[in-house]
Amino acid sequence: MKGIQGTSNKTYRQLMGNGLRYEIPKFQRDYSWETEQWDGLWQDIRALLSDEDQEHYMGYLVLQTSNNKEFQIIDGQQRITTMSLLVLAVLKALKVLSDAGVDSENNLKRKDSLLNSYIGYIDPVTLISNNKLKLNRNSDDYYKQHLVLLKDLPLRNTNASEKNMRECFYWYYERVKKEFPTGESLAAFVDGIVDKLFFTVIEVTDQLNAFKVFETLNARGVQLSASDLLKNYLFSVVDDTKPHLSEIEVYLHGNEIDPESDLYTVERILPENAGDTWGGILLRRNQALGLSAGQPYPVGKETEPRSRPTALYRKDQMVPTL
Repeated sequence: MKGIQGTSNKTYRQLMGNGLRYEIPKFQRDYSWETEQWDGLWQDIRALLSDEDQEHYMGYLVLQTSNNKEFQIIDGQQRITTMSLLVLAVLKALKVLSDAGVDSENNLKRKDSLLNSYIGYIDPVTLISNNKLKLNRNSDDYYKQHLVLLKDLPLRNTNASEKNMRECFYWYYERVKKEFPTGESLAAFVDGIVDKLFFTVIEVTDQLNAFKVFETLNARGVQLSASDLLKNYLFSVVDDTKPHLSEIEVYLHGNEIDPESDLYTVERILPENAGDTWGGILLRRNQALGLSAGQPYPVGKETEPRSRPTALYRKDQMVPTL
């Protein structure tokens, strides 16, 4: 496919090593995995431990990069975030052992070594984490200020993404501390899986090709609705041009199924300084999805909810553009 820079298979250790950095764009979906997905990954990982020769395929990662050091995650953020939360759960278990005086010095070394290898490092002066993974705008502060620092996690005033991350973290923490009761076994657990979990990594050069690959591969994990797919693309176009300090917000006029329509449509968006007209955005969206001009995005009746048109407007305008 034109625009693909490279395709390769990489283990989790390879992905998180060599000073590589990953960022989930702010227009991407929040963290949404729940117990079913956490347990599925956990059972797959446990199976790896019983068979030295077995590997587990984690699916595709679609990455956009211009320097091969810093990558935007276009698809695969749920899996990468979950893996980080699993590693952090192990670090928490090591910290608890160390704080309790159980082989304190060695367990602290194990925690710091795993932290530096797969999460990032803590600045010794500011005590601020410098992470290998930066989440989107609704998740990163909570991840950086609470989860990575292994602090007590707030229960109040948290959004849905933060709640899911907190529950995922504790879900894995309860299991790793029970199954791997010593610092040595906890460290061996992480070291034993990072070379057995591998991804097919697709690197693309621009957002249009990234979106096209993303849409093609949207058949794994938690399914995206048509509104999610189209919104991600529209926001990527607007975000790339940095039109204004006040970001464009999206408001859905209800998420219930509309019995009168089987199609999701967005009528019009004309961001003042986005460097593109709605006609241009629509044309590029259709090219990416292989649709004819003006054709709305079809929504599968059995798997995806139908929704009413989306209105996008600027905070400073306060006037919908529908």
